[in-house]
Amino acid sequence: MEPAPRTAEEVLDRLDTDQIERLWVIYHDYSGRAQAKTVPRPAFRSTVERGLGFAMANLNMDSLDHQATGATLLAGSGDFQAVPDPRSYAVIPYLPATARLHAWMRLADGTPFAGCPRERLRATIETLATAGYTAQVAFEPEFYLLRHVEGTEYVPANRTTMFSRDGLVVADTFIVQLLGELGRLGIEVTQLGKEYGQGQYEVNFRHADALGAVDDYLTVTGTVRDVARREGLVATFMPKPYAGWPGNSLHVHISLWNETGRELFPAIDEETTISDTGRWFIGGILNRAAALTGLGCPTVNSYK
Repeated sequence: MEPAPRTAEEVLDRLDTDQIERLWVIYHDYSGRAQAKTVPRPAFRSTVERGLGFAMANLNMDSLDHQATGATLLAGSGDFQAVPDPRSYAVIPYLPATARLHAWMRLADGTPFAGCPRERLRATIETLATAGYTAQVAFEPEFYLLRHVEGTEYVPANRTTMFSRDGLVVADTFIVQLLGELGRLGIEVTQLGKEYGQGQYEVNFRHADALGAVDDYLTVTGTVRDVARREGLVATFMPKPYAGWPGNSLHVHISLWNETGRELFPAIDEETTISDTGRWFIGGILNRAAALTGLGCPTVNSYK
């Protein structure tokens, strides 16, 4: 896999080398939805260098495309620019001559938009670096595979049990296609298994730096949906699709490292299992648990 481009010029070179004809610029809103526009080859340079305009009011929309109650970014709020991040470049292997770039949200004068999730993550990474830390992050998303039956609601694609061999067999076509597409996208899957819910699965992939891990997560969830659609299925990551079955979790793994490359959570003696830094890290999470819950579980469905 080629190294990710780092500059606009490197992106333009890759677009030419990869014979790309359509470029998607994607930002992710507060519901985690991928919002995008596509541009043809003649517009590549201006798009890569300056981005594309979107209305601020788009950020008011919930996962059902309804304006959220109490919305403040109304029609007169103006626009933001979705400016591509070169390191997020990827060719979409299952679409002809198509590539994508994830984007920063910028104001008209080019300064960062304070409400951009990607910018807030970068600021956190920089704060960690100032303190002498870097983070490695990994995600484990769970999802349901559903099938629409004429005249009924969506039903689980299969009724196999947790971690069963049968769960792999009956979904083999989907799994083979998914692993192949993710491999071509540069995602290193470490395991995929059947979860407890009917039609529920979990996929694990290799850790990365914080921003890279988020890009990988967004790539995985989008690809799961795309491959499921191609197989006549619907994939959902919603927290609680069925009242009587387990919800979809997103396990988040984080470790801190110092400037010399040493992991800081394991204890350095045999008397304890976790270092002071690790204990303080857990304490910080507990201290901010309410805010983190609001951020990570922003919909009513999370609490069912």
